[in-house]
Amino acid sequence: MIITDDNGCADTCSADLTVDDQPVCDITGDDAVCTGFTTEWCATAGMDTYAWTGPGGFTSDQQCITVGTGLTPGTHTYEVIITDESGCADTCSADLTVNDQPVCDITGDDAVCVGFTAEWCATAGMDTYAWTGPGGFTSSLQCITVGTGLAPGTHTYEVIITDASGCADTCSADLTVNDQPVCDISGDDAVCVGFTTEW
Repeated sequence: MIITDDNGCADTCSADLTVDDQPVCDITGDDAVCTGFTTEWCATAGMDTYAWTGPGGFTSDQQCITVGTGLTPGTHTYEVIITDESGCADTCSADLTVNDQPVCDITGDDAVCVGFTAEWCATAGMDTYAWTGPGGFTSSLQCITVGTGLAPGTHTYEVIITDASGCADTCSADLTVNDQPVCDISGDDAVCVGFTTEW
């Protein structure tokens, strides 16, 4: 810049303007969890400050946060303001989907006689089933046949159910295998006409 006064006297000066890059806000991490579970989200690394806000009055000044704590099923929004060491800032937000947790249940008769079987079914409508049981038993079906080849006693079966959102639950049940009674008839096998016997 050149400045000149009314007398024609002049002077020159200069100054440098530094234009800093604008930080770009980004949030990384899983965008869905099951009820009762959490995940970690991180904002753009290397910033001077972080200012998170979220559901239920959530706040944090950390780069990485734990999301999902205590949230009910549904969609929940988190927002963060990142500021670099030059004071330049950017804001971004992300939605966390909290999915219902499936409830595992096994239905069917809990006792059979030796040599007999029963059908057990896990909670309907799941994406996958993973059964385990006695003697190395496994199955990926909703309903299974239990009791095959089992000796008298108590035998435990377990199943992991997983829904379409990837949420899972586990439950187990005991099958009691009872001894088969042995039928026997005792008594005299012959009588005279007019007489009786007891069997």
